[in-house]
Amino acid sequence: MMQAGDLLSFASPDGVLIFELRSRTAPKATLAMTNTSSSSVVFKVRTTQPMWYYVRPNQDMLEAGQTVDLVFTLTEPECERFLELYKAGNAESVDKHRFLIQAKPIEASDRDLILSLPADSPNRNAEVSQALTSRRIPPCLRLSSSHPKPTLSSN
Repeated sequence: MMQAGDLLSFASPDGVLIFELRSRTAPKATLAMTNTSSSSVVFKVRTTQPMWYYVRPNQDMLEAGQTVDLVFTLTEPECERFLELYKAGNAESVDKHRFLIQAKPIEASDRDLILSLPADSPNRNAEVSQALTSRRIPPCLRLSSSHPKPTLSSN
């Protein structure tokens, strides 16, 4: 049986996403993820703070050898809150925030069904979700979020 770590490789081997905090922005961090297996895989990204972070794509299918850039976005209101806390001397750590990437290989019939649906179709998302939930999926990568000292300029 293939292990989760045999399915995907990541451009951030240290497992830390860096968000540059600036006023009036929604900071982003990008992670390149490659399917290193010989079969198609479905994946899903989860976070401990789903109202604070958006991840695109948060689930999809990757063909063998395909790479996708996952874009993690911290919402602007949360960025502003972190900056205000920092200015007040109450810097809140985001080290407790986590992302979990799960993936599993899929059968050719599931692959063909997913490919037959448009990428932005709710039905495609439902099929990917169904393929992911058919059994327990071990994590491929756990990520934590971090940020350097905030930039306090208003640019």
